[in-house]
Amino acid sequence: APPRAEAPKSSARRAKIAKIAAENPANRKAKIMLAVEDLKNGEFDAAELTIKELLAEKPNDATALNLKAAVEAARGDYEKAKSTLHQLVQSNPKDCSGYYNLAKLIIKFEGAAGKAAARCYYDTARKYYGGPKDAKLEELLK
Repeated sequence: APPRAEAPKSSARRAKIAKIAAENPANRKAKIMLAVEDLKNGEFDAAELTIKELLAEKPNDATALNLKAAVEAARGDYEKAKSTLHQLVQSNPKDCSGYYNLAKLIIKFEGAAGKAAARCYYDTARKYYGGPKDAKLEELLK
């Protein structure tokens, strides 16, 4: 595996997760947790490296694609994030998280102008794939 970028804002939690991931490179859960921790800390380069590893192992992994889109959105790259979430929905059509995150992304970047499109993604997940009700998202869609 390539060397992992270290986040300057390392927390004790991140250090612990990084140690687990380094000791067992096959531990996807530890890699996912590491990417989430880096994303929360605003360490997008470090998160991106971990996500690239995850996607190299499983190119259409729903969790890794959601994380990739989150990094892209956090960097303000709406089109990349939207494209990544479209990949997630196409490769994992029964995973409602892709539809819900597309709806949230559209509302975040397009505001009221995107509500109809966002509503379509949310309704698709609920109607066709049995997605759970998301009260916060429903509030945004009003």
